[in-house]
Amino acid sequence: MFSSITSAFVLAVLAATSANAAVSAKPVIPSPDIANVGCFGGGQVGDCSSVINSFCTPDFNNVPGGASVTECFNVNNYHCDFSVKNTASQSQSISTALCEADMLVTNNGCNGHGGIRADGNFQLTVDPNAGSC
Repeated sequence: MFSSITSAFVLAVLAATSANAAVSAKPVIPSPDIANVGCFGGGQVGDCSSVINSFCTPDFNNVPGGASVTECFNVNNYHCDFSVKNTASQSQSISTALCEADMLVTNNGCNGHGGIRADGNFQLTVDPNAGSC
């Protein structure tokens, strides 16, 4: 008796989980590898994750070859400098999702010091600094 109740419960949970997954399915961007990040060795320590979405939204469409897009955000008692540089000679685009994933790996993998990540033709920088923008 116990095993048939357990089996029925497991089947009901699996059915509910499958139904919820089908409704809320979103594209998944694989988490980038920390190996492609050059972390800064010192300087201001700070967590810039709370403003990554603000920098990466909207998509960076058609960034001219060799151009950089930069922005500064004040966070607590420090600021976060962000940069996306197109290292190619022609215009390139990077999606919000990929920008966020790259920036989060750099932010979370560099012990709060920030760093630079290469992803294809883009070089993305997270850099916490003392003071305000």
